[in-house]
Amino acid sequence: MINILLFLSIAMADKIKIAVIDTGLDFKNTNIQICDTGHADFTGNGMNDVNGHGSNVSAIIDEYAKDAPHCQIIIKYFNKDTSYDFVTALAYAIKLKPDIINVSSTGTDPSDEERIIVKTALNKHILIVAAAGNEGQNLDVKCNYYPICYDGVIGVGNLLNPFRRNPTSNYGKKLIWEIGTNINAGGKTLSGTSQSTAKISGKMIYQIYKSRSK
Repeated sequence: MINILLFLSIAMADKIKIAVIDTGLDFKNTNIQICDTGHADFTGNGMNDVNGHGSNVSAIIDEYAKDAPHCQIIIKYFNKDTSYDFVTALAYAIKLKPDIINVSSTGTDPSDEERIIVKTALNKHILIVAAAGNEGQNLDVKCNYYPICYDGVIGVGNLLNPFRRNPTSNYGKKLIWEIGTNINAGGKTLSGTSQSTAKISGKMIYQIYKSRSK
């Protein structure tokens, strides 16, 4: 975590901003700290979370950020069982200049455009924290899940408990680890690397806040 923080800009800000690229949010039934502007829907189905995944992830982030002054920018690119243009959503998130981008999705098809966008974010000192995926694959043998396999992206794996990896989680030396099994938040209990990723993003918000307060 300390090495990650060395990568951050030390510029002060009123609030730490995190862009959450996911399934939206139930805005009417949440106490999550939301940014005033910047929210976007790339599905054409409205911002409301009909899946429940995004609401779960956002609630976890909020919980683990503790008392750090922060806000979330909700970017919806997935609706029910259909994903839309992730690359466009990621490029949009970068334009908002958040401190962190939380990505709960992964895929096996890389693209030059996506790689360039990721590099652009890193060059702007934006952290990308992404789920490792839930296929039980050894990424040290073949790292073919994206965006986590792009250089500089922080990949997160799922633990069953502090001592055991969830067997469904992709794994490898490049990952950091967090318990992401049976996590109740945002009105839903879910398991996976998405939940682990949300915890790490929340913890990073808190660490950034503490580092800037020194």
